[in-house]
Amino acid sequence: MAGPSGPIRAHHVHRTIVHQFHLFHQERHLQPQRKEISKLRRPFVIGGGIMGALLCGWYLYSNAGRQAPVPDPIWARFVNIALIMFVSIYAANLLRRVVEFFQKRR
Repeated sequence: MAGPSGPIRAHHVHRTIVHQFHLFHQERHLQPQRKEISKLRRPFVIGGGIMGALLCGWYLYSNAGRQAPVPDPIWARFVNIALIMFVSIYAANLLRRVVEFFQKRR
């Protein structure tokens, strides 16, 4: 004889999935989730932000002084500034990881 089918089986499967979901999240919350934050993180991110701001200033200054037949649209300037800031902070974070790697090797 086969087990329940149709709406009864679907309800049972749904209840089992929900129960497993709750068990999974209870286990995650019971475990300590403390992750050690590097002491070098803040200085490198600030340094990357400052470098990005300087590069953005240089980009805007050189872009304003350029005599092009068709200037860059304003949206392209915003996108370029956002990319410059992102890459600067990301590169600073990568540099921090390299510095930490060589500090641990000593």
